Amino acid sequence: MEYAVVEIGGSQFRVQKGDIIEADFSLGKSRKSVKFDKVLMYHIGKKLEVGNPYVGGASVSCEIVGEGKSKKEAEQKAAREAYCCLTRDLDR
Repeated sequence: MEYAVVEIGGSQFRVQKGDIIEADFSLGKSRKSVKFDKVLMYHIGKKLEVGNPYVGGASVSCEIVGEGKSKKEAEQKAAREAYCCLTRDLDR
């Protein structure tokens, strides 16, 4: 089993041939080939190579299959509680 751990946009992904991943940022146009050289680790057969922090000379090539936006998450804010304390000196 061949796989690699690569860093894409500050996130780490474990990838192997045929995987489809969702990255957090735009990489370019669809059907464009992209090469990532920030390989943290790779495993081929019985060989395991771990970088410090990256493996020198290793790269992962991929093809962008699509681009889109994720579903918007609603943000909830707690309402501020208002306390009103009034003290008056009444001179009558």
